[in-house]
Amino acid sequence: MRYFLVCNPGSSSGRGRRKVEDYRSRLERSGADFTCGYTKGLDDAARLARSAAASGYGAVVAVGGDGTINRVLNGLMGGIKGTGSFSGDEKSSLSRLSPKMGVLYSGTSPDFCRFHGLPTDPAAAVSVLLEGRARPIDVCRMEHGDRRGRQAVSYFACSANLGLGAGIAGRSNRYRAYLGDFLGTLLATVVTVARARPAAIELIMDGRRLRVDRAINVTIGKNPHLASGLKLDIDALSDDGRAFVFAVGGLGKLAFLRALPAVYSGSIARDGRFAVHWAACVRARCGRADVEAEADGDPAGLCPVEIRVLPRAVHLIGARR
Repeated sequence: MRYFLVCNPGSSSGRGRRKVEDYRSRLERSGADFTCGYTKGLDDAARLARSAAASGYGAVVAVGGDGTINRVLNGLMGGIKGTGSFSGDEKSSLSRLSPKMGVLYSGTSPDFCRFHGLPTDPAAAVSVLLEGRARPIDVCRMEHGDRRGRQAVSYFACSANLGLGAGIAGRSNRYRAYLGDFLGTLLATVVTVARARPAAIELIMDGRRLRVDRAINVTIGKNPHLASGLKLDIDALSDDGRAFVFAVGGLGKLAFLRALPAVYSGSIARDGRFAVHWAACVRARCGRADVEAEADGDPAGLCPVEIRVLPRAVHLIGARR
């Protein structure tokens, strides 16, 4: 198998450079057939992944953190039939058309790896990659607005958040460089809650309607590990063709801050005031035009959004779940 490595030397606030070179040295010693492409910005990762897929590489490997993984995923999906709607035939052929996807992790919060059972130890990660065994996983396709009023498409394999989560993601990316992963995310959460302006969000989940008044956050995804210790205690699967939907609303800011320990423990998913729903298609309409959306830790755009699960769309090397 020929591997193309999409390497982000800036992952983990630049500390990932040593890991990137460690991975490269290990692959050279193994005799693997691989090529490296280096990013200067995260958008380069999508471009490199799309180009590698078109060039016939058997596997495209994200060497970086969760942001790099998400951009590589977007590059692979955007390179398969553009970003238009998928027909049933196209959905069934996605896995055949796309190269396998691999991960050599060098970030700080391995939420993607944790869910899929991928090792983050360099020796173990390289061993799993070279074995090449892969299984298909679902990918979510999100249509949303951008800040210029245009429609855009993003893909994600972990989760998207509407409301509070987008603000947390943007601030966390800045704070982590100075405070580390846990403290940076915690401070970003507190600051975002203090500045939050809850809005009503109407959800349509496979035709079922749910109105969330004073919505603080709505999470839609495949992976219950949300970010840097934030999680939901639910039994999610990577390939069952559906996403979970978890909405928190009707709480004041102080009440939500008091609930933060439950968000870190995951037990908030068992809070009787809220409920976990499951759906293959979720549409969200928001009471204000400025409600933000994020996907896999990076701000993506604005509501309204439509999220569809693309079943078993990518073959992930080493996936165990």
